[in-house]
Amino acid sequence: MQRKVYDYSAYSYARKKRNNVKKRTRYETMRFIAVALICLLVGVLLYTNLHKSSKITLVAKKYYAVEVGSYASESTALYFASTIKKRGGAGGIFYDGSYRVFASVYLSKEDAQSVAQKMLDSDLNGKMYVFEFKKTKIDFSDGKTLFLKELANSFTAFLELLLAASLDYDMDSISGSEIMQMMDNTLNDIEAYYEKLTKLVDDEAKDTALHKMQDFLLEQKTVASQLKGGTLDGSDVKTACFDMLLVCERLYSYYGGEE
Repeated sequence: MQRKVYDYSAYSYARKKRNNVKKRTRYETMRFIAVALICLLVGVLLYTNLHKSSKITLVAKKYYAVEVGSYASESTALYFASTIKKRGGAGGIFYDGSYRVFASVYLSKEDAQSVAQKMLDSDLNGKMYVFEFKKTKIDFSDGKTLFLKELANSFTAFLELLLAASLDYDMDSISGSEIMQMMDNTLNDIEAYYEKLTKLVDDEAKDTALHKMQDFLLEQKTVASQLKGGTLDGSDVKTACFDMLLVCERLYSYYGGEE
């Protein structure tokens, strides 16, 4: 349909003059509305600054571990864990009512099942255990959403980097020195995150969610430091993987799962 074009020049001088009063009244009305909108906008901005919020969602995750035994006492679990480490495994322990000892952790279900089956074929205990982290929301009082989202997701990202590196290391696809270089880069990232987070914590002293995130960053740094310098073997990498898995488990558990 052809757009209608208005010919404003057809209006007479008399009509324009007659509309002057209406224009002044209309202008005053619009000015009042504009002032009211500005006041409302300022109020919204002030409220936002005082009550700014960053809601971060951690997606659901699953990781597949090879369990070698479950024990009633921690001392017994520690004994068998040390044995597993000497054999090149992670020797990780997780308590969920009993003390479970693990040899390794994988990104894929198939890898975990394959390793568990090989252990059974060698007359060793081995079965798959699934670590499942439910979708979780973290409500920070600070409004720097993009940074906090990147930070919150850096934990599972680092875990998955470690798990992939561990599998490649077992297959001789990468060397120990390459893993150590990866840890150097990771430590630099963690330091940068921590420095930026510290500034937020200073500004948001009452935000316990931010304070706790600092603690988790320090735990992540401890794991990365395990693989920095010296010489590495398969057990070192598997142990770091399991330790980082537990950091992520505590992170998800602390902030709470969402059904």
